[in-house]
Amino acid sequence: MRRSRALKTLFGSAALLSLQGLAHAATPVVPASLEAYGKLEAMDDLQLSQDGKLIAYIAAVGGDHVFVIRRVEGPILQTVAANHRKTVFIQFADPDHVLMGIRGTEHVGGDTGNIELFAVIVYNLKTHKGAQIYPRDGVAANPGPPVAVSHQGSHVYGYFLAGADSGADSGGVAGDAGQGDQLGLYKTDLDTLVSSLEVRGGAHATAFAVGPHGEVLARTEEFDHGKSWRVMKGADGGQIFATGKTEWGNPEVTAYGRSKASIILKGSDDGDFNPPREIDLATGTASAPLIDGATAEPLRDRGSRLTIGLRVGGFVNDAVFFDPALDAKWQSVKAAFPDEEVTLASYDDAFDRWVVRVEGPHDSGRYFLVDLTTAKATLLGAIYPQIKPDQVAAFRWYDYTARDGTKLKGVLTLPPGRDPKNLPLVMMPHGGPGNGTYDSPHFDWWAQAIASRGYAVFQPDYRGSGGLGKSFERAGWGQWGRLMETDVSDAIPALAADGLIDPKRVCIVGWSYGGYATLAGVTIQNGLYRCAAAGGAVADLNDMMSWVKERGAGRLDPISRYWSDAMGLKSDSDPSGALWSPDKQAARADAPILLIHGKDDTVVPIRQAEMMSHALRAAGKTVELTVLPTSDHWIENGTEANRIAMLKAMVGWLETYDPPQPATQ
Repeated sequence: MRRSRALKTLFGSAALLSLQGLAHAATPVVPASLEAYGKLEAMDDLQLSQDGKLIAYIAAVGGDHVFVIRRVEGPILQTVAANHRKTVFIQFADPDHVLMGIRGTEHVGGDTGNIELFAVIVYNLKTHKGAQIYPRDGVAANPGPPVAVSHQGSHVYGYFLAGADSGADSGGVAGDAGQGDQLGLYKTDLDTLVSSLEVRGGAHATAFAVGPHGEVLARTEEFDHGKSWRVMKGADGGQIFATGKTEWGNPEVTAYGRSKASIILKGSDDGDFNPPREIDLATGTASAPLIDGATAEPLRDRGSRLTIGLRVGGFVNDAVFFDPALDAKWQSVKAAFPDEEVTLASYDDAFDRWVVRVEGPHDSGRYFLVDLTTAKATLLGAIYPQIKPDQVAAFRWYDYTARDGTKLKGVLTLPPGRDPKNLPLVMMPHGGPGNGTYDSPHFDWWAQAIASRGYAVFQPDYRGSGGLGKSFERAGWGQWGRLMETDVSDAIPALAADGLIDPKRVCIVGWSYGGYATLAGVTIQNGLYRCAAAGGAVADLNDMMSWVKERGAGRLDPISRYWSDAMGLKSDSDPSGALWSPDKQAARADAPILLIHGKDDTVVPIRQAEMMSHALRAAGKTVELTVLPTSDHWIENGTEANRIAMLKAMVGWLETYDPPQPATQ
């Protein structure tokens, strides 16, 4: 049932009326089931139509994703099943057409041949019919969301960037088009579904900045196997706006900037998800960063395509708008939810209606519609309705100092209904590293599930984490198993000194790079952890580099160079790799190890888990390998069954080798 509440003021400094108070955790708290935490989000990625009358979102029904289109104040109009595919995006092209993205793993031979394929679906609310529009014949690579939507007479066209089959190798250029494909700009009539290739990029084009009617304003090009880049005016030829050198960065250009005389350039340095800059289309002059000290993504007016603000990430997650009146509206929206994390989801074209995601110390997450014309906030739905307020574990930033004096942060989650003293700790380093990946305070289903069983959970933002600045990320290059590992473990004495945890009762878990850090924590490091559970983990650095090289364009491929820089290896035959490969250090393992891996993983092949399992068994160590037969690398957006299976295996491992004490009665 929807709930509404009045707002006290729209633009004044006085706080808006808060939500009803939520009960504080009682002692003891009966935890929800692991199935409750493993369920897919009931609502995600809520998008408001341009006129503010409809919402579209990704929902979970029967353990699978579905796309939902409904009236804000009314019934569901349509659901579209994802058919066990992963959902990528949902958005309104206009109030009559909804675009949806899905992806899935396709088997094309051997574990090096599994690939992720993307598709775009359009649902027509006038005809009540849906159809896949990409990929289609003649489109050789994966499409993404539309870069522009244009009304031309009675027609509505979507413009998409995808690979146009060139019939020739692109020379190892890594870009949106994919290896062996040239970049193409496609125009699709969203009613008739007729598509045409409007612009074929040159051999070196990797992205287009596209205006609201499909005009190519600028493009990025890469040379020397992605080591050099430039931004040029138009689709072909034209003025050179900017140039640079990079090992594996991929600059992006999008339209427009803050005016129709400029475009946005971002991501122009190695490993640096740097703030956007504007490029003047007449002079080619680049502006200073639009914001300092944070990663940011442009927020746009859907009609004009002008950049009107920035979605800011890093240690502070927020949105900023350049127009003071519009920013005042956003501040009023946030003020309705004091002491909560408020994330902007969507807004209508008039900026009168806003959709926000709200979560906090006793809130597992809800979506609200804030209507500034009626001064009401209406509950649209709960994200984890099965998790009660008193079952939500409190989460917050925690500051600590690395052994070399560097100031670090992490997210501390404390078990509900327990005295936060002398708790068993589960260390949970995030994946990545780099590429904008970091942890910040929010309701994390995995951390919450573990905390519900009586553990404190700590998610450190170690050096090498993305989204926190170039120097911070670059400090982790070549530090796998070294500085990045001690940045994780240095939180233990700090938490112990504050009386929060028992340093003798610590386990470590993680996924992807976090899985590597988990394995390294009980092989390369010793004496720290009582048990370890690693998912989707790299175990052998040399073999991982060899596998990446086989799938790409050899050692010159930008992805291969990324792995080389990140790991600190000169090549896949670098003998130093053995020093920092957990499988080569298996004889040093000093804690029981659980390995979890998806059979369909296209990022880290399952052979990495198999190699680690074999090495541990050969060394006489305690190890168990759990294979998720239908899971890929992305457990977060995976199927409900795989999420629950992962949680049960991991929590069972923790409770076996480091059982928490019962809550005080």
